[in-house]
Amino acid sequence: MFAEPITVTDVRDCHFYHSVDLPTIGEIGGHWDLRKGVDAYLSETKFSGQRVLEIGTADGFVCFELEKRGAEVIAFDLSDGLSYDPLPLADPRLSTITYGMAARLRQIRNAYWLSHRLLRSNAKVIYGHASLLPEDIGMVDYCFLGNILQHLESPLRAISPSGAEIA
Repeated sequence: MFAEPITVTDVRDCHFYHSVDLPTIGEIGGHWDLRKGVDAYLSETKFSGQRVLEIGTADGFVCFELEKRGAEVIAFDLSDGLSYDPLPLADPRLSTITYGMAARLRQIRNAYWLSHRLLRSNAKVIYGHASLLPEDIGMVDYCFLGNILQHLESPLRAISPSGAEIA
C-alpha cells in the first residue's frame, strides 16, 4: 500500500509549492511561504503521538511539519496517470494542459522525496485519488486536507467517511 521512496538528488528536478529550508541546500522559495505562521496554520494542535493522514501532501511541507511535532504521518497524494477532476480530459484541446500538469506533478513529487530524504522523514506515502482512499489506512487521529477541495469534482466525497476512519 505504501509507495517505495524515489531517490531524488538534484533540486532542479523539483518544484516546490511551499517555501522550505532543507539541510545541505538551504532556503528554497515556493508559491506559498507558511513557515512563519505554521503553528497557527496547524491550529497549534498537539500532534505528538497522534496518527495523522495528510491528504494532498504535494511537496510535503505540511507532512514534515506534522512529523516535527511528533505525529506519525501518512501522506496521500495524486497517483501518476490521474488528474484533478474539473478538467474535461476527453477534450483533445486540453492534452497539452494535461501533459504539462503531469510533468509538474512529477516535479512536485520529486520535491517531496528530496525533502523526505534530507529531513530523514519516516512518513509513509500512499498515491491514489482523494475521493477513493484505501480502506487499509485504518484509524487515524486527525485528517489534514490542504488546498485540494477546489481540485475535485465532488469535494464532499473526499471529506465523507471512506477507507480512513477518524478516531
